[in-house]
Amino acid sequence: MNNKPFLIVVSGFSGTGKTTISNSLSSKIPSVLLSVDEIEKKLRFNTIMEAEKLKYPCTLKIANNLLKDKTNVILDGNFRFFKTRKKIIDAYHRLGFHYFLIHCDCPEYKAEKRIQLRHKLHPGYYKKTASYRYSRELFDPIKEHPFLKLNTDKPIENSVQEIIQYIQN
Repeated sequence: MNNKPFLIVVSGFSGTGKTTISNSLSSKIPSVLLSVDEIEKKLRFNTIMEAEKLKYPCTLKIANNLLKDKTNVILDGNFRFFKTRKKIIDAYHRLGFHYFLIHCDCPEYKAEKRIQLRHKLHPGYYKKTASYRYSRELFDPIKEHPFLKLNTDKPIENSVQEIIQYIQN
């Protein structure tokens, strides 16, 4: 890769390992990790509707500013709506950074098991509506190409290595 900064979007359904992958990946490559969920919690929106409407635009604004400063960015979020992903692609064309879309997936039973564990470890921290099936039903099909469909039903190190190989090619 040349001197252009890169943006890695780690997307996927609930419980598929987006945050785990993003955290591990950000420790291996120089970048700033922006978690849509963490930004939502820090901004303390007044209503769920307000959060849904504003959390992605706020996150993308921060990412754009970092990319303009030649900082690599990893975005962690479900990015279920095509219109949100389209805004990223439009910025990619406008600003000329490297863009990589990673879509995490795993068997439904595994994702639901992870979600249950998450609720036990962090009671009240995550939304009760989080479920693999619910998020899968709301997800706009990925029409953007290329993208890496990452099976996260394997050791984290293998998944991270697969992403690193993908962005280097």
